[in-house]
Amino acid sequence: MLHLIEDEAGTPAHYGAQAAIFAAETGAVFTHLPVQFDETRYADARQHVTVDGTLVTSGLLWSERLGGQPVHAPDSVENVLMSAAAGNVVVPVDPRMANTLTALAESNNVPVRRYRVIRERGVSSLVSADGTTITRARQDAFGRWSALTRVSQVSAHGEIRIALIGDESDQRDVYPATLAALADAADAHALTLNVRFVSTLGLDDSTVPEALSAIDGIVLPGGADMRRVPGQIAAAKYAWLSAVPAVGLCLGMQSMTTALARLALGTDDIDLAETASGASLPSFVPIGTNEDNVLFHRLGLQPIAPAGVSRLSKILGDDPRIRCNHRYKLNPALIAPLSRVGIEVAACDASGEIADAIEARAHPFFIGMQGHPELSSASGAPHPLLSAFVRAAQRG
Repeated sequence: MLHLIEDEAGTPAHYGAQAAIFAAETGAVFTHLPVQFDETRYADARQHVTVDGTLVTSGLLWSERLGGQPVHAPDSVENVLMSAAAGNVVVPVDPRMANTLTALAESNNVPVRRYRVIRERGVSSLVSADGTTITRARQDAFGRWSALTRVSQVSAHGEIRIALIGDESDQRDVYPATLAALADAADAHALTLNVRFVSTLGLDDSTVPEALSAIDGIVLPGGADMRRVPGQIAAAKYAWLSAVPAVGLCLGMQSMTTALARLALGTDDIDLAETASGASLPSFVPIGTNEDNVLFHRLGLQPIAPAGVSRLSKILGDDPRIRCNHRYKLNPALIAPLSRVGIEVAACDASGEIADAIEARAHPFFIGMQGHPELSSASGAPHPLLSAFVRAAQRG
């Protein structure tokens, strides 16, 4: 049977959540069709990277978190109908497509049930065609969805104040993984998480001390909007000089590495090649190009090799893997200058040519990872890097 979930979510982070809850509750297969959001407005609308290396709508994160089913590339209508003929399949759809899909299913003798997602006052309901409420769900303070019948609370034994360097609307409505993963880590240590969203707009060396006062840790998230880089660099520099625990995720690692390269060489004329092609020394350069001069895009779940004596190797354990979504790598020319100020490459890819992580062993916690650990986190199972960061912030 085909279960069509008509979802009018206006923001990428919410799309598919109710369908994921329903699939998890019923044991049905969750799949999805192509869907479009305005990426000029929502730069990170399609930044959830699947295990097998496809970028999909960021809200499809919830299928993996709620049901444990890995998300794959968008399916075709033909494949969806074939699967629904053999078993229960749940598909979130734009309501404008629902009639067409229903007609196609019926013409192929595939039974169909249709539902609507209704959102009001923080509660999301799945309603059948006859008006019956099938499931109800809500989000917690960190955006994590759960069915109302499964809401649980964690007893807290302390508090940490974390600065998340990014607009709150982006972290809640566009790319929800980082905020949710931080909450997973705080829960694991029975800590109350107090998040301060710090916009990168206007964030520089003169404004960052006030913006980041009285916090225990700093998170530099990933993202596709390169306008965030100058503010992230300022925040990373502050974290370094103030000995505040900091973690950088993908773009965040690139920003924190660039900040330290500037300090190491005593110049601000160092920048990401992706954002400032005119910089005298690029901190991150293209991984490579193909025969058509198109940049190589490293995507999907990738094995990484931590340095044997690194702090990160102890955190990640044996045979670590990380989801990747990047076209640029650390400029090898900066490895020696970075080492002189205490920054070491903590992990590489299988070839040894791509720096997958950096760390400062003498700092309370200063680790950046080129991949996306936040995508491998879930309630009750935080990613070990973020768990270690939260623990360091608590001690700080």
